[in-house]
Formats: sequence, C-alpha cells, structure tokens
Amino acid sequence: MRLSRTSASSDEPVLTRAQAHELGQKALGMTSADIVSMELVHTTRQITRIAGDRTRTGDDGDELRITVTTGYGQKGTVSMVTNQVDDAMLKGAVVRAEGAARALTGPLRSLLNIPRGP
Repeated sequence: MRLSRTSASSDEPVLTRAQAHELGQKALGMTSADIVSMELVHTTRQITRIAGDRTRTGDDGDELRITVTTGYGQKGTVSMVTNQVDDAMLKGAVVRAEGAARALTGPLRSLLNIPRGP
C-alpha cells in the first residue's frame, strides 16, 4: 500500500477509508487467532511558539498508530503497535502478537461451556 501526502497540515487523513479497510482485511487474512482487532489512530499536530508578540518557531506533523490485538480462547489478548503500513511490517506485528498470545497461560475454552456428561 502506498501513501502520499503533500502537507502535514492537510485536512485529509493519512489513510482513506478504503485504505484503512484494505489494511484491516490484510491483517485479518494474516492471522489464525480466535480474537482479532485492529485500531488505526491518526493524530495531526500543529505547534506555534510565540514570545514577545512574535512567532518564534512552528512545527507540524502527523502520527499514525496501528494496534493489532490477537487472542486465543480465554487466555487473554496481546497487542502490538506499529506505525508502518507495508505488508512486511504488518505481518511482523501480527506474528509477534500471535506468538505472545499463544504463550499466555489459561484455558483455551471456558469451562462453563463444557458439558459434564449425561
């Protein structure tokens, strides 16, 4: 997925709705976990420093935070965070989250749902 921006102060998001949906579908296709979620957070900042009625410095920028959460059964979930949208980095975050989620202790199923016999 290729992203381009002309200005950090633009009102346009870093990812379009279609790109965000595509990224979510890719993450879902990369995992075999029972529980999967993905959160995309785009933050835009504009900072202006003023002293003595004069503008001294200015700074603006964007931050993209992608959180991938995976889990197996009742063991709990593990989240990994990245700011990269390329396939290799997304796959790496999913693989690390899955590996850590599998290593958690706890039952894979709720004991309340298991029949106790006739």
